[in-house]
Amino acid sequence: MVMARHLEEHDPASDFQCGHVFGDRFRVERLIAAGGMGFVYMATDLEQQQLVALKIMRSTLQRDPVAIERFKREVRTIKRLMHPNTIELIDYGVTEDGFMFLVMEWLHGKDLREIMRIKRRLSPITATRVALQVCWSLSEAHQKGIIHRDLKPENIFIMHNPGPHLRIKVVDFGLAKVVSGPESAEQITRGGVVCGDDLAAEVVRDELAAVADAEHGNAERENIFRIMGRLAVENRVRTAGKDNTA
Repeated sequence: MVMARHLEEHDPASDFQCGHVFGDRFRVERLIAAGGMGFVYMATDLEQQQLVALKIMRSTLQRDPVAIERFKREVRTIKRLMHPNTIELIDYGVTEDGFMFLVMEWLHGKDLREIMRIKRRLSPITATRVALQVCWSLSEAHQKGIIHRDLKPENIFIMHNPGPHLRIKVVDFGLAKVVSGPESAEQITRGGVVCGDDLAAEVVRDELAAVADAEHGNAERENIFRIMGRLAVENRVRTAGKDNTA
Protein backbone atom coordinates (compact mmCIF):
# COMPACT_ATOMS: atom_id res chain seq x y z
CA MET A 1 0.00 0.00 0.00
CA VAL A 2 1.01 3.63 -0.53
CA MET A 3 2.15 5.24 2.70
CA ALA A 4 0.07 8.17 3.98
CA ARG A 5 3.15 10.37 4.14
CA HIS A 6 3.12 10.60 0.34
CA LEU A 7 -0.15 12.52 0.59
CA GLU A 8 1.44 15.18 2.78
CA GLU A 9 4.56 15.91 0.72
CA HIS A 10 4.62 18.52 -2.00
CA ASP A 11 5.07 16.85 -5.36
CA PRO A 12 6.17 18.48 -8.64
CA ALA A 13 3.58 16.33 -10.45
CA SER A 14 0.90 18.56 -8.87
CA ASP A 15 2.40 21.80 -10.18
CA PHE A 16 1.14 21.83 -13.77
CA GLN A 17 -0.92 24.95 -14.36
CA CYS A 18 -3.73 25.72 -16.77
CA GLY A 19 -2.29 26.17 -20.26
CA HIS A 20 0.82 24.03 -19.74
CA VAL A 21 1.34 21.62 -22.64
CA PHE A 22 2.34 18.26 -21.20
CA GLY A 23 4.36 15.94 -23.39
CA ASP A 24 3.99 18.32 -26.36
CA ARG A 25 0.40 17.13 -26.83
CA PHE A 26 -1.88 17.57 -23.82
CA ARG A 27 -2.83 21.06 -22.65
CA VAL A 28 -3.63 21.11 -18.94
CA GLU A 29 -6.99 22.66 -18.07
CA ARG A 30 -7.18 22.01 -14.32
CA LEU A 31 -6.29 19.58 -11.55
CA ILE A 32 -9.35 17.49 -10.70
CA ALA A 33 -8.11 14.82 -8.28
CA ALA A 34 -5.16 13.79 -6.14
CA GLY A 35 -4.70 10.24 -4.91
CA GLY A 36 -2.11 7.97 -3.40
CA MET A 37 -0.69 7.04 -6.80
CA GLY A 38 -0.79 10.34 -8.62
CA PHE A 39 -2.64 13.39 -9.86
CA VAL A 40 -5.43 13.53 -12.42
CA TYR A 41 -5.88 16.56 -14.65
CA MET A 42 -8.53 17.55 -17.11
CA ALA A 43 -6.58 18.20 -20.30
CA THR A 44 -7.14 18.81 -23.99
CA ASP A 45 -5.62 16.47 -26.55
CA LEU A 46 -4.26 18.97 -29.08
CA GLU A 47 -4.04 16.31 -31.80
CA GLN A 48 -7.62 15.10 -31.50
CA GLN A 49 -9.11 18.32 -30.05
CA GLN A 50 -10.95 16.51 -27.29
CA LEU A 51 -10.94 16.44 -23.51
CA VAL A 52 -8.96 13.68 -21.81
CA ALA A 53 -8.04 12.59 -18.30
CA LEU A 54 -4.29 12.93 -17.76
CA LYS A 55 -2.96 10.85 -14.86
CA ILE A 56 0.59 11.65 -13.72
CA MET A 57 2.35 9.40 -11.23
CA ARG A 58 3.66 11.02 -8.06
CA SER A 59 7.35 11.89 -8.33
CA THR A 60 7.81 10.59 -4.79
CA LEU A 61 6.76 7.13 -5.97
CA GLN A 62 8.91 6.87 -9.07
CA ARG A 63 11.63 5.09 -7.09
CA ASP A 64 9.14 2.71 -5.50
CA PRO A 65 9.19 -0.59 -7.45
CA VAL A 66 5.77 -1.63 -6.13
CA ALA A 67 4.14 1.64 -7.18
CA ILE A 68 5.88 1.56 -10.56
CA GLU A 69 4.68 -1.98 -11.17
CA ARG A 70 1.11 -1.05 -10.27
CA PHE A 71 1.23 1.92 -12.65
CA LYS A 72 2.63 -0.24 -15.45
CA ARG A 73 0.10 -2.97 -14.73
CA GLU A 74 -2.75 -0.51 -15.16
CA VAL A 75 -1.33 0.51 -18.55
CA ARG A 76 -0.79 -3.08 -19.69
CA THR A 77 -4.25 -4.07 -18.56
CA ILE A 78 -6.23 -1.26 -20.18
CA LYS A 79 -4.25 -1.67 -23.43
CA ARG A 80 -5.69 -5.17 -23.80
CA LEU A 81 -9.31 -4.18 -23.19
CA MET A 82 -11.44 -2.93 -26.05
CA HIS A 83 -15.00 -3.26 -24.77
CA PRO A 84 -17.09 -0.06 -25.03
CA ASN A 85 -18.06 -0.42 -21.36
CA THR A 86 -14.41 -0.29 -20.27
CA ILE A 87 -12.38 2.90 -19.88
CA GLU A 88 -10.31 3.64 -23.00
CA LEU A 89 -6.55 4.22 -22.89
CA ILE A 90 -5.37 6.92 -25.29
CA ASP A 91 -1.67 7.33 -24.56
CA TYR A 92 1.01 6.56 -21.97
CA GLY A 93 4.74 6.92 -21.43
CA VAL A 94 7.49 8.80 -19.64
CA THR A 95 8.36 12.41 -20.45
CA GLU A 96 11.93 13.63 -20.99
CA ASP A 97 11.92 15.09 -17.48
CA GLY A 98 10.87 11.77 -15.96
CA PHE A 99 7.12 11.99 -15.38
CA MET A 100 5.29 8.68 -15.84
CA PHE A 101 1.79 9.26 -17.20
CA LEU A 102 -1.22 7.71 -18.83
CA VAL A 103 -4.06 9.37 -20.70
CA MET A 104 -7.61 8.05 -20.74
CA GLU A 105 -10.85 9.17 -22.32
CA TRP A 106 -12.69 11.94 -20.52
CA LEU A 107 -15.95 10.72 -19.01
CA HIS A 108 -18.91 13.06 -18.65
CA GLY A 109 -21.12 11.97 -15.80
CA LYS A 110 -20.90 10.65 -12.23
CA ASP A 111 -19.79 7.46 -10.57
CA LEU A 112 -22.40 5.13 -9.12
CA ARG A 113 -21.57 6.07 -5.53
CA GLU A 114 -22.27 9.73 -6.23
CA ILE A 115 -25.47 8.85 -8.10
CA MET A 116 -26.64 6.78 -5.12
CA ARG A 117 -25.76 9.60 -2.71
CA ILE A 118 -27.78 12.13 -4.70
CA LYS A 119 -30.73 10.10 -5.92
CA ARG A 120 -30.76 7.36 -3.26
CA ARG A 121 -32.28 4.96 -5.75
CA LEU A 122 -32.26 3.70 -9.33
CA SER A 123 -35.30 2.26 -11.03
CA PRO A 124 -35.22 -1.55 -11.38
CA ILE A 125 -34.68 -1.31 -15.15
CA THR A 126 -31.84 1.22 -14.75
CA ALA A 127 -30.17 -0.90 -12.07
CA THR A 128 -30.42 -3.91 -14.38
CA ARG A 129 -28.85 -2.03 -17.27
CA VAL A 130 -25.98 -0.94 -15.03
CA ALA A 131 -25.37 -4.52 -13.88
CA LEU A 132 -25.52 -5.90 -17.41
CA GLN A 133 -22.97 -3.44 -18.74
CA VAL A 134 -20.62 -4.10 -15.82
CA CYS A 135 -20.92 -7.81 -16.64
CA TRP A 136 -20.15 -7.21 -20.31
CA SER A 137 -17.03 -5.24 -19.42
CA LEU A 138 -15.81 -7.83 -16.92
CA SER A 139 -16.65 -10.69 -19.26
CA GLU A 140 -14.18 -9.41 -21.86
CA ALA A 141 -11.57 -8.85 -19.16
CA HIS A 142 -12.00 -12.35 -17.76
CA GLN A 143 -11.83 -13.91 -21.21
CA LYS A 144 -8.42 -12.26 -21.53
CA GLY A 145 -7.35 -13.49 -18.11
CA ILE A 146 -7.75 -10.13 -16.33
CA ILE A 147 -9.43 -9.82 -12.93
CA HIS A 148 -10.41 -6.30 -11.86
CA ARG A 149 -10.27 -6.98 -8.07
CA ASP A 150 -11.53 -3.51 -7.08
CA LEU A 151 -15.11 -3.44 -8.30
CA LYS A 152 -17.16 -0.96 -6.26
CA PRO A 153 -19.63 1.87 -6.93
CA GLU A 154 -16.80 4.42 -7.23
CA ASN A 155 -15.36 2.44 -10.16
CA ILE A 156 -18.65 2.21 -12.07
CA PHE A 157 -19.15 5.43 -14.00
CA ILE A 158 -22.55 6.41 -15.39
CA MET A 159 -22.10 8.67 -18.39
CA HIS A 160 -24.21 11.62 -19.44
CA ASN A 161 -25.47 10.78 -22.92
CA PRO A 162 -27.47 13.01 -25.27
CA GLY A 163 -29.64 10.04 -26.23
CA PRO A 164 -32.08 7.94 -24.17
CA HIS A 165 -29.75 4.97 -23.64
CA LEU A 166 -27.78 4.63 -20.41
CA ARG A 167 -24.09 3.84 -20.79
CA ILE A 168 -21.59 2.92 -18.10
CA LYS A 169 -17.82 2.55 -17.93
CA VAL A 170 -15.84 0.31 -15.61
CA VAL A 171 -12.72 2.23 -14.51
CA ASP A 172 -9.56 1.90 -12.38
CA PHE A 173 -7.74 -1.31 -13.23
CA GLY A 174 -4.80 -0.39 -11.00
CA LEU A 175 -5.33 -3.45 -8.79
CA ALA A 176 -6.12 -5.81 -11.66
CA LYS A 177 -4.48 -9.23 -11.76
CA VAL A 178 -3.61 -11.18 -14.88
CA VAL A 179 -4.23 -14.84 -14.28
CA SER A 180 -2.70 -17.69 -16.25
CA GLY A 181 -4.23 -20.93 -17.43
CA PRO A 182 -7.43 -21.64 -19.34
CA GLU A 183 -10.55 -19.75 -18.38
CA SER A 184 -13.52 -21.87 -17.30
CA ALA A 185 -17.05 -20.52 -17.25
CA GLU A 186 -18.86 -21.45 -14.06
CA GLN A 187 -22.62 -21.54 -13.86
CA ILE A 188 -23.90 -19.74 -10.80
CA THR A 189 -26.82 -20.56 -8.60
CA ARG A 190 -30.25 -19.11 -9.20
CA GLY A 191 -30.38 -17.22 -5.90
CA GLY A 192 -28.82 -13.97 -4.84
CA VAL A 193 -29.67 -11.33 -7.42
CA VAL A 194 -32.42 -8.86 -6.62
CA CYS A 195 -32.94 -6.28 -9.35
CA GLY A 196 -36.52 -5.28 -8.88
CA ASP A 197 -38.29 -8.08 -10.73
CA ASP A 198 -37.80 -11.71 -11.71
CA LEU A 199 -37.07 -10.98 -15.37
CA ALA A 200 -34.28 -8.55 -14.50
CA ALA A 201 -32.76 -11.08 -12.12
CA GLU A 202 -32.82 -13.80 -14.78
CA VAL A 203 -31.11 -11.57 -17.35
CA VAL A 204 -28.36 -10.54 -14.93
CA ARG A 205 -27.80 -14.14 -13.85
CA ASP A 206 -27.28 -15.16 -17.49
CA GLU A 207 -24.66 -12.46 -17.95
CA LEU A 208 -22.93 -13.23 -14.65
CA ALA A 209 -22.41 -16.81 -15.82
CA ALA A 210 -19.96 -15.42 -18.40
CA VAL A 211 -17.94 -13.55 -15.76
CA ALA A 212 -15.79 -16.43 -14.64
CA ASP A 213 -12.37 -17.29 -13.29
CA ALA A 214 -11.71 -20.38 -11.25
CA GLU A 215 -9.94 -18.50 -8.45
CA HIS A 216 -11.14 -14.89 -8.53
CA GLY A 217 -14.36 -14.73 -10.58
CA ASN A 218 -16.56 -15.59 -7.63
CA ALA A 219 -15.32 -12.54 -5.72
CA GLU A 220 -16.16 -10.22 -8.59
CA ARG A 221 -19.58 -11.75 -8.98
CA GLU A 222 -20.12 -11.28 -5.25
CA ASN A 223 -19.18 -7.62 -5.63
CA ILE A 224 -21.81 -7.23 -8.34
CA PHE A 225 -24.36 -9.00 -6.13
CA ARG A 226 -23.47 -6.69 -3.25
CA ILE A 227 -23.81 -3.54 -5.35
CA MET A 228 -27.08 -4.67 -6.89
CA GLY A 229 -28.37 -5.77 -3.51
CA ARG A 230 -27.71 -2.32 -2.12
CA LEU A 231 -29.58 -0.73 -5.02
CA ALA A 232 -32.49 -3.09 -4.42
CA VAL A 233 -32.59 -2.23 -0.71
CA GLU A 234 -32.55 1.49 -1.51
CA ASN A 235 -35.44 0.98 -3.93
CA ARG A 236 -37.48 -0.99 -1.42
CA VAL A 237 -36.85 1.49 1.40
CA ARG A 238 -37.85 4.39 -0.84
CA THR A 239 -40.96 2.56 -2.06
CA ALA A 240 -41.97 1.55 1.47
CA GLY A 241 -41.61 5.15 2.61
CA LYS A 242 -43.92 6.35 -0.13
CA ASP A 243 -46.47 3.66 0.73
CA ASN A 244 -46.42 4.68 4.40
CA THR A 245 -47.05 8.30 3.61
CA ALA A 246 -49.76 7.69 1.02
